[in-house]
Amino acid sequence: MREVLIIRFGALGDLVLATVLLDALGAGRSHVRITWVTKQRWGALLARDERVDELVLLREGESVRELARRLPRQYDLVIDAHANLRSRLLCFLVNSGQTRRLAKDGFARWIYRHGAPRPRALDRRLIDRYLALLDDPLPSRPDIRTTDPAPDRTQIAVAIGATHDTKRWPIERFAELVARLAGEGYEVSVIGGPGEEQLVQLAAAESGAAWDSRRPLDELADHLQSCVALVGNDSGLLHLAEAVGTPVLGIFGPTVEAWGYAPWQDRSRMLEQDLDCRPCSKMGEKPCRLPEKLCLTRTTVQDVLAALEELVHERA
Repeated sequence: MREVLIIRFGALGDLVLATVLLDALGAGRSHVRITWVTKQRWGALLARDERVDELVLLREGESVRELARRLPRQYDLVIDAHANLRSRLLCFLVNSGQTRRLAKDGFARWIYRHGAPRPRALDRRLIDRYLALLDDPLPSRPDIRTTDPAPDRTQIAVAIGATHDTKRWPIERFAELVARLAGEGYEVSVIGGPGEEQLVQLAAAESGAAWDSRRPLDELADHLQSCVALVGNDSGLLHLAEAVGTPVLGIFGPTVEAWGYAPWQDRSRMLEQDLDCRPCSKMGEKPCRLPEKLCLTRTTVQDVLAALEELVHERA
């Protein structure tokens, strides 16, 4: 039996996309055994996945050395799907026949941001870079297991959050979008992450249902599977929705498709503005140097409604 260790501590979107490795490795078959290491906060997303034979969670405040002591096996292959200092140290501490590490294409991103033609390395999505770690990957896609199939999708999810404020479409436009969707007869659930509760309430107002961010992530995955579509900023929730089979409409501002995080489903859509200042930073984290974030404010509520109607109509 082939023993494989996958290391991906987070964050949400990267972890979800890394599940492409499971079927690609032949997880769930008798000849391969998968151990996955991630942070405790993300564990609920993988806890019920039968393809993961052993889920090892990095506890709050735990050192990498302590974590390594809980990984006594000899691994035939270690896949460092995170490629940061902590994951590199863990690779050093475990017994491994072979280690493969994610290529982050940092230099290609840097020269592209500074005016160079788009390097060929940026033609690859993050999914492609994960699969490039394997010699002969089986057909696969990102996939988060849910409790039950959801044949009767009725709601539209609206994800108002993002890691950085600079990546958020204006909250007043989300509020208008929610109100107009509700006026057209849709049930709307408004979703944010920890610390975004006030923004969720502003967007939901009287027209939508606010999702409680304290609920476990596996419950959120189940809820997203029951939605006909999700519309939101460039964030991990886009990838979580796609990984449970729900198409998305992504509103992209300072980040671009070349970064590898664009929606991957054929049914999904992406709205962005063609501006010379995009991309302006590595992950869209830098404050905008213009009087307003044109990359986001030029996308109107009507633009979103039109694209969403096309998406929902195609799905129907």
